[in-house]
Amino acid sequence: MADAAQCVKVAIRCRPPSKKEIDNGEAGVVELTEAYGEGCPPGQVVINDPNGVEEPAKFAFDIVFDLTIKQSQVYEYVGRPSLLKTFEGYNGTIFAYGQTGSGKTFTITGGAERFADRGLIPRTISYMFEAFRKSDYQYKM
Repeated sequence: MADAAQCVKVAIRCRPPSKKEIDNGEAGVVELTEAYGEGCPPGQVVINDPNGVEEPAKFAFDIVFDLTIKQSQVYEYVGRPSLLKTFEGYNGTIFAYGQTGSGKTFTITGGAERFADRGLIPRTISYMFEAFRKSDYQYKM
């Protein structure tokens, strides 16, 4: 049986409502049970019918981030563990999927206005080169 740290993990991050959505009084239909960190149980996402007709749809995920999660936390719980496994010789892939406007680009590349909003790619590259600088890793460009 494979070590849990080596298995595929599925993480979900929902973006907060936009100003337009708030101004229009559009109700949130997603409920998140946050789950991330060592040894925590899977999180849950519940999607409610905005009309209240259908039963809510419930889904479990290995990692669930709430609407207020910081970019640095996403990196620490998704990006960094994947990168560290690649240093051990394993393949590491982070795949962002979702509809247009759901926050994929922000999560992966980050925001342009604030340094703290850097996404997974710039944080991973920074960590990787810092690790190379501090160790005897060999690399060519």
